[in-house]
Amino acid sequence: YKILNGATIPDQPLIKLGKTEHMASMFAEGRIRIAAASSYSDPSLNRAIKDDELSLSVFASKDEISARLLDSKTGQPGPSIQAIGDVTITESVFDFYAYCMCEKYDYRLLDDFEAAAMVIIHDRQTFGQRVLKALTESFGDDYTYMWVPVYYVDPYNYDHTRLSTHFSKHFRYAYQHEYRFLMVPKNNRTDPLPPFFINIGPLTDVATYYFLE
Repeated sequence: YKILNGATIPDQPLIKLGKTEHMASMFAEGRIRIAAASSYSDPSLNRAIKDDELSLSVFASKDEISARLLDSKTGQPGPSIQAIGDVTITESVFDFYAYCMCEKYDYRLLDDFEAAAMVIIHDRQTFGQRVLKALTESFGDDYTYMWVPVYYVDPYNYDHTRLSTHFSKHFRYAYQHEYRFLMVPKNNRTDPLPPFFINIGPLTDVATYYFLE
């Protein structure tokens, strides 16, 4: 609350939180760091940030599923077998780039992200267009680009049509209201994806900068 100093957050914002020097540079110069999704598994990160972004596990109740054994000789399915316990279903993907922001402000975010400043985007369309322009000029058609809201998953109660490891997270992170920009390589890559910076120009016309004194 103190960081806003009585200011009102605009409708449908995009919010980036971080260290003062990084947020000041983002606001004044449009300097943005984009990192691989795999980097968020770094054990040095705090609990609000650390996550395995390359795999997602959900559970199917034993009463909801059944299995069939295949005949080793004919390859034909045999009789149905009831599961004796819940089944874990895990989806894994190749590495991709993710730039993460928040769609809503929550007072605990500053502490959880160990942040002292934030940039609040009030013209998200213009901001998104500038980010996309900078990336396509650098990377062309090598990636699929998209802005997507994160779907928060209760592992026992979820909509399977909305599940995607690229933009689904465990619902313990739901208070973060994450909205992310994805760069997914069109050719699956096993080599490391190094972080990089883009400069999209000053954000003074599309954003407001706040910091703790």
